[in-house]
Amino acid sequence: MIYLLYGDDTRGARAKLKALIETLRTKKPDATFVRVSEESFREDRLEEYIGAQGLFESRLIIVFDCVLSNKDAGNIILT
Repeated sequence: MIYLLYGDDTRGARAKLKALIETLRTKKPDATFVRVSEESFREDRLEEYIGAQGLFESRLIIVFDCVLSNKDAGNIILT
């Protein structure tokens, strides 16, 4: 499942993100949580995350935090 939070209300989006993360971590307490920022984004790690997902079971909760602000990362993710 992919959730996309966007808009001009940064404070509201952050509050929604925090609530969403708490809900997901409650439902899947054994899932690995990863936060990727525009500074920490690496293409090889993205490929690892994609390959680590199971077909029927999610084991990862990945938050891409402002990653599209990085032009290189944006090009990789959107292609």
